[in-house]
Amino acid sequence: MSAFSDTLTSDLASVFLNFDEFAEPHQINGASGVACILDVPTNEPMVKKGYSRYEGFGKSTITLFIRESDLPDSGSVLSRKLISVDKADYRILDSISNVGLYELTLEAVK
Repeated sequence: MSAFSDTLTSDLASVFLNFDEFAEPHQINGASGVACILDVPTNEPMVKKGYSRYEGFGKSTITLFIRESDLPDSGSVLSRKLISVDKADYRILDSISNVGLYELTLEAVK
């Protein structure tokens, strides 16, 4: 890894996923207290990515930012396309991995 990538990786824990800064503890796939960031996006980015939206019928979507090492068995989770966040089940619509951080776009499973 380059020095820049090393710095970004160390910043994940010390800044972005720090409970005193941006992160909050959540239960991910049964593991409690996982440092991550949840964001509730507007529907506009979802429409741009090609996901359907019907007027008056919004689907519950969230974006989860989580360190790769905090997502146990990430290969299995990503291949099954299902994840549990705070005891609610979600389908993984999109996943991006960058410098040790996953950005997962999730849709509630009802």
